[in-house]
Amino acid sequence: MTDVSSRDTSKPNPDFRALLARLRQQRYRLKRRTRQLAARPGGLILAQHGERKRGALVTPSILSPGAWRVTYFDVDGFSGDSTYQTKQEAIRDCLRDGYRRPAPTLLRSLAATDRFHAGNAATELIQKLNQRPCSV
Repeated sequence: MTDVSSRDTSKPNPDFRALLARLRQQRYRLKRRTRQLAARPGGLILAQHGERKRGALVTPSILSPGAWRVTYFDVDGFSGDSTYQTKQEAIRDCLRDGYRRPAPTLLRSLAATDRFHAGNAATELIQKLNQRPCSV
């Protein structure tokens, strides 16, 4: 086991410097991509990489004027949403969560399936059941 107290701390650790450089580069790419996507007029749909088709719909919020909403969906329907103060914040969170590729037809193609509608119906039923008072 290495004795930490015997390390020369006067010189920066090269592994740490390399990690820091990679993190700075990733942050720069995230900011640049966020600006690029936010500059597009109106809303957009971003897809997540992977086997399962997942998307994030970024649109102006109808409940909070001036805010932006991200609505998440996949092959089984809509799965949740979040509200952000700015379009840039909404897109930045999507990118961090892996929704990176613009996919303007993804929602339309999934919404045309029976599975998507069945998933939304199941979600609606669960919401109705959760609204009922508990009688224990």
